[in-house]
Amino acid sequence: MRLMIIRHGETKSNKDKILQGHLPIPLSENGFAQAEAIANRLAKTNIDIIYTSDLIRAKQTAEAIARHHPHTKLVEDKRLRERDLGDYVGKSIDSVEWPKDSTTRVPNGESRVDHHSRLESFYNEILEKHPEDTVIIVTHRGSVLLLMNIIRKGPVEEVDFSYRIKNTSVTEFEIGEGVTEITLNCDKHLTDE
Repeated sequence: MRLMIIRHGETKSNKDKILQGHLPIPLSENGFAQAEAIANRLAKTNIDIIYTSDLIRAKQTAEAIARHHPHTKLVEDKRLRERDLGDYVGKSIDSVEWPKDSTTRVPNGESRVDHHSRLESFYNEILEKHPEDTVIIVTHRGSVLLLMNIIRKGPVEEVDFSYRIKNTSVTEFEIGEGVTEITLNCDKHLTDE
């Protein structure tokens, strides 16, 4: 399987460093431009299926990509959502105290392990369904980091959530007998002239 994991385009909350969790926040004007840029980058890529989080910011990004691939199925999956941030939603990223371990839930939300488990369920399912396909996943920053960890078979405790996954960046793997990392957090479509 050729797997490309893409973070959604920018939202106003991203720019303002406000936690969104499961809020239905759409792309900003810049986010729509980023979505068009990644769509153009992938326009000539043979894509067998596109999976997206059902949250609007991811769907809008996935829909931009899908417009160049009218015969490719676009599937929404709630398991690709960002972590449920419960009472932290709407707060500044720097103003909350994150649980020290991966099993403690944020107030009225999910733990890292909860988030990891639903993504692992999704990943195992697509491995079985699409062993020879080119698969696009459009999701969220934390979900990208956890999917990378799942693919690399690392412990959830070692995920570096301070690592900045850029909006509409591509992280690509070739998955077969082993795993080959092709691209990590690449946003050349936003920087190339």
